[in-house]
Amino acid sequence: MDSFETPYEEEAEFIQCTVCDKSIRGETLFRIHLTTPGHIKKEDGFVAAGLAVRQQTVPIFEDIIHYLDYMKLDEPIIGLNYLEEVPSNDILAGPRYTCSLCGQTANLQETVRHVIGRKHRQKYVEMKRPDLVTWDKQTVTNQGGKVFRARAEIIERQDGRGTPSQMAKKRMVGQLNISRGGTFRL
Repeated sequence: MDSFETPYEEEAEFIQCTVCDKSIRGETLFRIHLTTPGHIKKEDGFVAAGLAVRQQTVPIFEDIIHYLDYMKLDEPIIGLNYLEEVPSNDILAGPRYTCSLCGQTANLQETVRHVIGRKHRQKYVEMKRPDLVTWDKQTVTNQGGKVFRARAEIIERQDGRGTPSQMAKKRMVGQLNISRGGTFRL
């Protein structure tokens, strides 16, 4: 998780998660944190011990589009077409994705953090929208997050978010895990 960048500037204030005893930078990342399997597991422990009351139940998300619709983040989202769903061993963590643009593989929440981060946005703009590249190295160093967020807003309005590739889902027939398909002949 350390390799993922945040979209926030130095001025963003930290929010304390008392359940996990962590400081999270900015409202958007805090809201994402509240849906992570680690936070939910710790919260379950507090609820089971009678030390807390659950404020809301987090659904199990089918895919990143379902998650983004649920979260209603105040961040421009671009480059979802570079995401490919990959197998996940943990149903509670939700689906996993690989970003072919950046070479990152992560669970659902970390993928969203990646997509709203500076590196993903910068690579997308430089590769797909070179007409919007107006920065120099100094600007990237000092104001990179602000510049890439502004470009991402333009791209999202003009080109949309993109659509991630989903894994083929096996359909359940009755109570057996049998995929429907053509007739098997010997």
